[in-house]
Amino acid sequence: MKIRRKTNNCLNCGASLDGIYNYCPKCGQENNDNNVSFRTLLGDFFNTYLAIDSRFGKSIKPFLIKPGWLTNKYIEGKRVSYAHPVRLYLIISIFYFFIVSKVGQNMIAEEDNEVITTNTKKEISATDSLELAKLGLTADSLQRLRDKKNYLKNKTGYSDTDENVKSDSIQHSRTSKDKRSKSSEGLMNIETEDDDFILDRIDFELLDKYKYDKEVSNDQLFDSLQLKELTFWDELLARQSIRVVRSDKEVVAGFILKNLPLMMLILIPLFALILKILYIRQKDQLYIKHIIHALHLHSFAYFFYGISLILISMIIENEDYRVLPFAISFILVTLYALFSFKRVYQQKWMKTIAKFLMTGSIYIVFIFIFFIAEMIISLLIY
Repeated sequence: MKIRRKTNNCLNCGASLDGIYNYCPKCGQENNDNNVSFRTLLGDFFNTYLAIDSRFGKSIKPFLIKPGWLTNKYIEGKRVSYAHPVRLYLIISIFYFFIVSKVGQNMIAEEDNEVITTNTKKEISATDSLELAKLGLTADSLQRLRDKKNYLKNKTGYSDTDENVKSDSIQHSRTSKDKRSKSSEGLMNIETEDDDFILDRIDFELLDKYKYDKEVSNDQLFDSLQLKELTFWDELLARQSIRVVRSDKEVVAGFILKNLPLMMLILIPLFALILKILYIRQKDQLYIKHIIHALHLHSFAYFFYGISLILISMIIENEDYRVLPFAISFILVTLYALFSFKRVYQQKWMKTIAKFLMTGSIYIVFIFIFFIAEMIISLLIY
């Protein structure tokens, strides 16, 4: 229920108002004082759209086991007894995208740890054990030394050389890279022109080499790339590439995943538009009905996919069985959406299945396009 802060006089025309009036009987303005702090408005928003009351509890059962039933009830005008579609979507989407963000960052962290462990083991195994023994080192002590050195590099900017030596090293690395490129051009007949795509001209090996070296700035690395004359967009891509490569993968992934809720919120009206076009012959199917239907379908999908992510990341340890929760969720969401189409639009099964498949195919293409665009925009503004 909307929260109103009623006044004794209309803020528009000054007419006296009784406490029972939600609107001024003289000018029609709403009897509500919005001249309050942002904190109060934010609290009103959460109380209005995210509060879980008896209506929310009453909506859970039909929401889970009766596809399309809540959509029909809302369109019929029976809205007081059940949770508002926007409130239902917001509550479940907060749960889902929180899980997606945490699982995504954890997966990247685990992958990084595996790569570091694998590379460390390979380097240790490749080292002559006799030489280690001469130095009084064992594989375990070497590992501890490496961990300590990496820790100091990441946290305090520790380095074995001063800034001048680093600059020379960067230049030498770049020069060596150019020499290898020139020699390989003769063998492979490959030429690199200044008008090549900017990402093809960036020496990512050099960026990776100085990824954790805090004494080398991003500007120094940019200058060492020797990219010559650049357009505004080329320079932007080059500098953002340096920034992204030298950033923590978990932070970058978190930034990208943080924008997913907005992307999906934009896609919901587009999904409703697809439904509007496919059911254009049904004159009684207003666009708002498709919006409500889209909100309920996405809420159901978020709920079960969120549960499956929890099972995969926190409960099921055997990798052979981790695909099972997602497969079950996909089947449930697909069947739920199909039966929801049938109940809401009340067409024969053949037409329902055909339009369901068309909607799904078109929507998957849009999701892919929007996701790629969201990644690119996120990386450009990171």
